[in-house]
Order: sequence, then C-alpha cells, then structure tokens
Amino acid sequence: MKWRWCLLYFSLSFLISWTFFASLYYSIGKHHGDMDNRNNHSWTPCIVNVHSEVNAFLFSFTTQTTIGYGFR
Repeated sequence: MKWRWCLLYFSLSFLISWTFFASLYYSIGKHHGDMDNRNNHSWTPCIVNVHSEVNAFLFSFTTQTTIGYGFR
C-alpha cells in the first residue's frame, strides 16, 4: 500500500469518527430538547454548549483528542 493511501485512510478514519459522534451528540441534544430551550436559563442541557452541528463537531473533536476541556 502506498503511503498516500495509508495517510488518506488514517485521516478519513478520524474524520468519520468525529462526524459520527458529533451526529450522535447532536441527536441526543435535539431529542432532549436542548436546542428548543436554549434561551431558557432554568433549563439544564444534556450536553453544555452544543447548540448546532458545528458545536457538536467541536465537542466531538475536543472529547476525542484531549484529556480535559478547560474553558470553552
């Protein structure tokens, strides 16, 4: 196998994993009602700071590549 194909498969496996878990996190938040009650300050979201698909992808990426979150 050539190196370029190996690197492509390696990179795609990470991208597919991040995208899969991002869609999972987004669907959990959507099902729980986090997107509908975003402006309600008494609402406790299931996953904090996941309000859109991009936020879900960032959360998935951060979860899989770091040990801790720090401040977002």
